[in-house]
Amino acid sequence: MRATTFAAAIAAALVMTQTPALASSLPGADYGERPVLGVGLGAGLGWRPGGSLAVTWPVLDQLAVGGALASTFAGGVTFDVRGVYRFVEGSREGPAIAGIVGLWGAAGGLGPDPRFTMGVPLAPAIGFGLAYSPLDKLAIRLNLAYSPFFAYGTEALGFIGGPPSTGVEAGYQLAPGLEVTAGLNGNGDILGFSYRF
Repeated sequence: MRATTFAAAIAAALVMTQTPALASSLPGADYGERPVLGVGLGAGLGWRPGGSLAVTWPVLDQLAVGGALASTFAGGVTFDVRGVYRFVEGSREGPAIAGIVGLWGAAGGLGPDPRFTMGVPLAPAIGFGLAYSPLDKLAIRLNLAYSPFFAYGTEALGFIGGPPSTGVEAGYQLAPGLEVTAGLNGNGDILGFSYRF
């Protein structure tokens, strides 16, 4: 799919209505009232096959906490913990909008530059997330999170150019409580599944 076609599809979704959708392996601004377990598969860290496991747990109407653990099949692990605070619920007139704050790290030589984190493999990340649902069962999510200690422009972590909470995806609800996603995120996931329990 050409980049212009993909951009046009996202732009079209932005002007359509907002309806409830499931959250996924990416921490979405459209999380619901029940916890969500997500599994991702993709190119992994540095373009090596890998996968991830994530959980999002709503604690208040406007606040969810969660985290993710990702690894390549050849080794190398990244992890993050995050809080998602929803400023705008989302409606037919506009998107769900949330702030994202967290910590991320890695083992096996990947992740934050230890020269700037005093040898501790943890670094902060801050950003925001948008979620639109153009159809009852379809959701499009965009998260932009920045970490001052991420080696941007390298293969250090996935290929999206940011910490694990960064990414773009489209999710489709296959059945009540079950969603499939396609996109890219900081863990290198391309495909994902999530279950709301």
